[in-house]
Amino acid sequence: MKDFTLCVVMLSVLTPAYAENTEEGKMVFNPADPTAAASHIEATGEYNKGPDVKAPLFRLTYDVDWGEGKYSFTTEIPYGSADYSDGMSATGLGDIRLRYFHRLFSASDPDKSVQTIVGSLDVFAPTGNASEGLGLGTWLIAPTVIFDIPLSERWSVFPGPKLKFSTGKTLGRSSPFPPGKIPIPGRESEDYIFAFELEAYFTYMDPGGWWFYVDPIIEWDLLPEPDEDNYEATVKTQIGKMWGRWGLGAEGTFFVAGEKTQDYQLRAIFFYYF
Repeated sequence: MKDFTLCVVMLSVLTPAYAENTEEGKMVFNPADPTAAASHIEATGEYNKGPDVKAPLFRLTYDVDWGEGKYSFTTEIPYGSADYSDGMSATGLGDIRLRYFHRLFSASDPDKSVQTIVGSLDVFAPTGNASEGLGLGTWLIAPTVIFDIPLSERWSVFPGPKLKFSTGKTLGRSSPFPPGKIPIPGRESEDYIFAFELEAYFTYMDPGGWWFYVDPIIEWDLLPEPDEDNYEATVKTQIGKMWGRWGLGAEGTFFVAGEKTQDYQLRAIFFYYF
């Protein structure tokens, strides 16, 4: 717990004060839009379940934007435990995520087929204990481009191609989530991560503050391992409601890694925008 407290203190001290104020009570951001940025805090309670692990986690996310939402910087700190079917358990800090967001294009014509294009860069630092399944044990870097394509007044689709690669070997793990022991059954060979991921948020945004989205994700390993299924499929859905500067959301995610493992995640999220 001392490590987590230290990270929270460092975050509050080191994050630049670029937040831009808005009118009190105004809905400043819709969490269903991945091409928008606004300074906010997220507190997330999370439960992960896999064939050999149960993992309750807490995530604290701090995002600060500047340039009227053209740029933002995000820090996410996970802390929790993982309990395995063989009796092994671990508690501690996970891999901290750092994210830089840059809005590359905004259409001046509302009838344009593409309204916004953003680029982002996620960096996962190896702060979690990899041998206990709390992290990758290496740096993970993931650049992404996301397109905002309106389908109607309230529905939009946000396709987002992503490249993922690690700077070191991960003993077969491909993501900081879901947690799992190293080596994972069926993924026992040491390897670097080099993968291509494609997701597409199908989003409903209501002027009254409600949002809903379904986000299918497919990831292909560009360096597949011998006798290894080289894809992972994920379906994520979220629903929530904003009340002025704060909001609540609920999220469910189901994972399939090839045909070998199935995992799911449940999350409750508190948002506050400033």
